[in-house]
Amino acid sequence: MINKPLRVLLVLGEQPSWSSARYLSYHIHVGMEDGLKAAGVEVTTLMSPLVQQAPKLLQGQKFDQIWVEVMTNGISLDVLEWLSTLAPVRVGLCAESTVYTEEELDAKPEFAFMLVRFRQRLKFLTHLLVGDEEDVGRLACPNLQTAWWLVSANRRFIQDPPLPLPDNFRARFYGHIYGERQRWLSEAALSDLITAAPSSEGKGFVLAYDFWQLVWRGLVKYQVEAYRLNRLYLWGARRFRVKSTANWHRHLQDCSAVVSLPLVFKSFPGRVTEAMAAGRAVLAWQVPQRPLMSQVFLDGEEILLYRQPEQLREHILRLRAEPSLAQQIATRATRRLLAQHTTEIRVGQILEWLATGTAPDYTPR
Repeated sequence: MINKPLRVLLVLGEQPSWSSARYLSYHIHVGMEDGLKAAGVEVTTLMSPLVQQAPKLLQGQKFDQIWVEVMTNGISLDVLEWLSTLAPVRVGLCAESTVYTEEELDAKPEFAFMLVRFRQRLKFLTHLLVGDEEDVGRLACPNLQTAWWLVSANRRFIQDPPLPLPDNFRARFYGHIYGERQRWLSEAALSDLITAAPSSEGKGFVLAYDFWQLVWRGLVKYQVEAYRLNRLYLWGARRFRVKSTANWHRHLQDCSAVVSLPLVFKSFPGRVTEAMAAGRAVLAWQVPQRPLMSQVFLDGEEILLYRQPEQLREHILRLRAEPSLAQQIATRATRRLLAQHTTEIRVGQILEWLATGTAPDYTPR
């Protein structure tokens, strides 16, 4: 008897402009397709703005599992409820924390609405993957199994071995500057040591992406044949994301070390594993009261963790004085990625969890 491959429907959000879309990491977005296919899964992908066309696109189809991004996705509750009838296992993907302070919500006011919408979607799920380890226990209930979802990097984007460092040592921060980050960059101890880097995409790329999104939303509005539209949209989305990710990794290689500053998400952000994949040493904020996060990479060997500006300054000065140490840390981090944290490995761990109930173990081994 021939075993049929597992059928998974992957439902992802996409943003209407690159100014917001650039923050979606390939490795937890369309890059998830790579992991599912590597596991022998038959995967069908839907992305906004075509998610609302799901009843037309998927009429008469059934799946073994549905994986759906549930925090930033613009999917309506009606469509999500309809999708929940297509598979017995329905997995929510949440790469954000679900609890924030008032100060954090002032810096990111859109999160207040997103959290309300997120809570409304939970009733349609059987499983939930969360990026913040604290949310595993916080959101678990009899009808919802939860597990920690740690960032990863697709195998094809991992630079092995890492490229040599630039001749002049540069520690850079890549990301949006707000709240606590602004205060850190203004600190006298750090202001002369960290450079905030510009975007890796040129103006032509940004204009092309925004125009492409505008055209597709127009086609959806005027009800062009849905199945053909979805195939063409996915073709374009993958090309934009692959090109952007390749550019981003090359951009990361312009520096000697990548600094991940405090952020509202209480875990490692995507830029940590992306910088490791690009072959650069990472200095990352050690989030308070997140013990599992602190055990993922070996501190001092594969990553440099810090809690205070003074500690971060000491790390940067040490790497500047010992460039070979930055290269050694980058090399060890690359090996750890390849051994435990590729997206292909991560998807395999998720499938194992769904089949057996055994949650992924991210500790070094």
